[in-house]
Amino acid sequence: PNLVIATPADGTPEVTWKGKTLRVGTAVLSIQVPTIRCVMTTLSQGDLPKDPRILRTVVQHSNHHAGVYATVTQPGVVRVGDAVELLA
Repeated sequence: PNLVIATPADGTPEVTWKGKTLRVGTAVLSIQVPTIRCVMTTLSQGDLPKDPRILRTVVQHSNHHAGVYATVTQPGVVRVGDAVELLA
């Protein structure tokens, strides 16, 4: 992912953001569609071993979705810790 956003809700609230606008720092993003996750999420990463339970959990709890695709509609500066605002 390019951005990791902490949300107050459990689960994957971002899958409800399709068609909405998000401000992150001074950048504005148009949320396109939820990201469909595949077997790549189960492969080993650095010190983490291969784990097929990851994809099973994503399928069971969010219909294969985790994250969203977005288009930058207003370029800006994004820094760690910047405010994130769901506009509409």
